[in-house]
Amino acid sequence: MVRFLRVAVGGGVVLTATLVLLAESLGNSPSVTSPAAVPTGQAAPHRWGLVMSNPGGRQLIIDNIVVGADRNTLYYHVFGLKGISASQVGIDPRYQTESPTLIRVVVDGKPLAPLDAWTQGVEGSTTRQGEFIVRWTGGTPHHIHISVERIEGDLQAHWTIDADL
Repeated sequence: MVRFLRVAVGGGVVLTATLVLLAESLGNSPSVTSPAAVPTGQAAPHRWGLVMSNPGGRQLIIDNIVVGADRNTLYYHVFGLKGISASQVGIDPRYQTESPTLIRVVVDGKPLAPLDAWTQGVEGSTTRQGEFIVRWTGGTPHHIHISVERIEGDLQAHWTIDADL
């Protein structure tokens, strides 16, 4: 299925890209979905493979969005990340109430509450992979808005994505 996607990459730059969504049964492959995150038989994976760069030189790849009965899970990779150290997290007042990784998801006009998230990568590397899970109870989603405001405290790691599912 081919969809058109509007992507704001910062600095007032807006790109329109073609997004190919391939809804396929991907099984329980740990490289695609975490069994703990998506109960077997309740998931509808959408393989995106969407690659975006922003003016700050960071690159985001959204690998998959998995729509489950009670949650939506976003799987991603980011390159060029300049995350903050654990000691900086303790000093910066914004991290007293917010996570160093801040992603907001709105589906069909409804803001979704985060359930869980993780990022991982080799220490000292600028490459990370991650998973972001939000609560979902609205049936089949039609439109998704993803606002990545920062990843691991990197304020230059930001993207806005609007897409039809």
